[in-house]
Parts: sequence; structure tokens; C-alpha cells
Amino acid sequence: MPKRNVVRYCEICGNVIEGRGIERLIEGTKMIVCISCARFGEATKRSPPVTAETSVIPVRRKRKTTTRTHTPKSKRKKVTIPSPEKFFSRYEIVEDYSAIIRKAREKMELTQEELGQELNVKGSVIQKLETGKTKPTDPKSIIKLESILNIKIHKPIEKEEYTPPKTKGTDFTTLGEVVKFRKKKKDEE
Repeated sequence: MPKRNVVRYCEICGNVIEGRGIERLIEGTKMIVCISCARFGEATKRSPPVTAETSVIPVRRKRKTTTRTHTPKSKRKKVTIPSPEKFFSRYEIVEDYSAIIRKAREKMELTQEELGQELNVKGSVIQKLETGKTKPTDPKSIIKLESILNIKIHKPIEKEEYTPPKTKGTDFTTLGEVVKFRKKKKDEE
């Protein structure tokens, strides 16, 4: 694969850096700087190469399995996710979504951070959802959250039937009558 020419700029003066630039520690921040600005910082220590002995293997807490079962790809339903405009014109979020999310997460013994990792969001976003400070706005995230926690937090919008008001003889004026009245008044002038 051919190398791309990447233009780098000095993070202090903004000039174009020729080559790779120099990595310096300036006021506690690693920066890529040009030769003339390198005097402002200290040389950074290169980290040792990662080997089998020095690598850190993250410890994952075992999750308690729930009623969710694995279904083979051939039997899975393909879910098409509409755009946010279409989604929210057809569906609405239930009122007690925050309590539903919190109870389901606790039932699965997940922390807010772990659920956030599953959804590719921060744990603070899950916290705001559970306290009701924010409503979920992304249809894809809503559906993914529902499938992970095995819950439903959206429902179809119930459309109300329009019934015109009952008229009481001459007490009720329609828009058509207003137009006729204005037209008649205009013709008289």
C-alpha cells in the first residue's frame, strides 16, 4: 500500500513540519512540534515495546447469563432502522423509560459503564438515561439498547380520530361562511 503524504503542523507555531516532527513534553502535554519550537519542551521517553511479558490482559467480569438465547444468523430477522424523522413520526418513547432501563440493567448485573461499552457510549450517557435527564434520540441506539436489555421503550404513536365540533345552528361559523361574508362585503364596496 503506498504511503500517503501527510502534512503535519507544529502544535505551537502552526508552521508546516517537514518529516515526522519532534515529540516534546510541554507543560505536561505531549506535542508534535517543529525544530525551532522543540527547545520549549523536554524530550519524551519512548515507551518500551509491548511483549508477551509486558502486555496487560484486561480482566473481564463474568456476566450472569439471562433468558437471552443465541439464534443462528439464518433465523434472525433483518431489522431495518428508519431515519430519526421517520422513526419519531411513527413511534414515541414510553414515559417511564428511565426506570425500565435501570431495572433491566440491574437485573442483568451490568454496570452503567459496561452497558455503555456495549452501546459504544460513555457510562455517563447511561446514567442520564436512567435518571431521565435525557431521552434516547437515535433510533439505532434505541433498538440496540432494547435488544441488549430485552426491553421495549418505544411504542407506536396512537393517532386520534378527528371529529368536527357539533354545530348549534347559527352559533357556529365555518371558514367557508367567513370567506363568503368577506367576498360579499368586498363586492358591496
